[in-house]
Amino acid sequence: MVALIPVLGVPVLNRADLAERMLDSVDVDAAETLVILNGNPDETRSCLEGRHVTYVDPGCNLGVAASWNFIIRARPAAPW
Repeated sequence: MVALIPVLGVPVLNRADLAERMLDSVDVDAAETLVILNGNPDETRSCLEGRHVTYVDPGCNLGVAASWNFIIRARPAAPW
């Protein structure tokens, strides 16, 4: 049986190419992938073009800890 990640959350400030590499390295399916656009949203969207992700643009850099908290609060029904 293949495990399924309920929500994969990815805060991105810069170096969207590294976020792309990280997403490529995940070998388990995710029901939903949330990408928090903390830095350059155009660069991140361009780099991750063609992926099935949900973008969240908070309008400013939330920081990494606040981004994790946002992801958790955004999907409270996720089992883990």
